[in-house]
Amino acid sequence: MKKRGLGAAFGAGAVFRGIGFIAARPSLWGYAMVPIVVCAVLATALGGLGIWATGAMLEGRGSGEGLEAVGLVVARVVLGLVAVLVAFVVAAALAQPLSGPALDALSRRQEKELGGEPREGPPFFAGLAASLKVTLFGLMVGLPALFSLAALGFFVPPLVVVTVPLKLVVVGLLAAWDFLDYPLSLRGMRTRARVAFFVDHFGAVLGFGLAAALLLLVPGLGLVLLPAGVVGGTRLVLAAERGEVS
Repeated sequence: MKKRGLGAAFGAGAVFRGIGFIAARPSLWGYAMVPIVVCAVLATALGGLGIWATGAMLEGRGSGEGLEAVGLVVARVVLGLVAVLVAFVVAAALAQPLSGPALDALSRRQEKELGGEPREGPPFFAGLAASLKVTLFGLMVGLPALFSLAALGFFVPPLVVVTVPLKLVVVGLLAAWDFLDYPLSLRGMRTRARVAFFVDHFGAVLGFGLAAALLLLVPGLGLVLLPAGVVGGTRLVLAAERGEVS
């Protein structure tokens, strides 16, 4: 009889264990803050650049009197807000790979405390390129799926009872794909091997991703959750390697 492996409950619990692991170790808080700091710096720089660019684009347009002046002010505000939003999205996307060394350090610390083998992360630029490749692959698969489900729910409203849960599943798998990047990178796993890992441990991966996705619904929690997700993902990967049962 085939041995039962990790289940969804273990995967979901790994996320919260990751949060507890970091919260209980002040020495790790600096590493956990790196993605937040990187995102804040990038968002500030890109947002400021975007606001300056929109202002320069509108400079000299119109007479600056009456309704035209009001329209210019509204245009500046709207385009400025769009620039800030785009800046934050880009900054959040770049913060993860740029924070690779800190996140790798958290993953190694968790593995060490669980009795795993000592592992060295890849050089910074090699790790950055690999992380960007992994992220791009996940987006190439996940975004079309989310768009298709959104379109289906829009054009056939009764199907939202199906499309909304499926969208949560897709977001959960995307979150798991990102969070598991670091422990799997430390093992030198390429894309094909990662997909095989997801298939072999689908229940645990899905539980892990769904728990993360539900927490990500809380505004602003994404970057705070990232370090904990990496630590929780390390627990999941190590347990899978050891053939633990839940």
